[in-house]
Amino acid sequence: MEPCDVFVFNPFAEGYIARGAAFSPVKHQAILAGDLANLPQFLCRPGDVVLLPKAPSARFRESLSRAGFPPPEFVELSQGRIDPRGSLANRKIGGLRPWAWGPDSINLLEPLLARADGGAQVAKRRFNDGIARLYSKAWSASFLRQVLALHRGGVGGETWLCPEQETGVAVDTLEDALAAIAAIRGRGHARVVV
Repeated sequence: MEPCDVFVFNPFAEGYIARGAAFSPVKHQAILAGDLANLPQFLCRPGDVVLLPKAPSARFRESLSRAGFPPPEFVELSQGRIDPRGSLANRKIGGLRPWAWGPDSINLLEPLLARADGGAQVAKRRFNDGIARLYSKAWSASFLRQVLALHRGGVGGETWLCPEQETGVAVDTLEDALAAIAAIRGRGHARVVV
């Protein structure tokens, strides 16, 4: 049997990166994620696997086939985990394909790492503390400031992309947030995204 790639839709990766195990999606987020859990099926080849909380109905799978999308194998998670005695227990795994690499996908896919091509090394290259920084808005704002500094003056002295004062500001307290908002409004902006 040909090795399969294993896909999973994990839209809360950023939440788990930011908050760790303390993160918990609200009810409506969890419902929406469940509704969209089969999305990776459109990235699969025949024989690949999609992990999800509840497999789509046979009728839905048949409608996919009629529409020209041969459905992958859908594997239901057992209480949010891969069943160690389930259909993946003895399968050769080609690749692990979470929607996003993060602590949640590494935790979920951990039972398959040893049997996947590249295994744990792939997971460590895809997500680690260095990569986790890239999800931070504070890191992004700092990076933007660095890029703007490299291009100061631009063509004909014009500002490139945006003025440095318009880059984001990381805050840790309500007082700091209110001060940042006041500074933005002081520059003439009435609407502020926080």
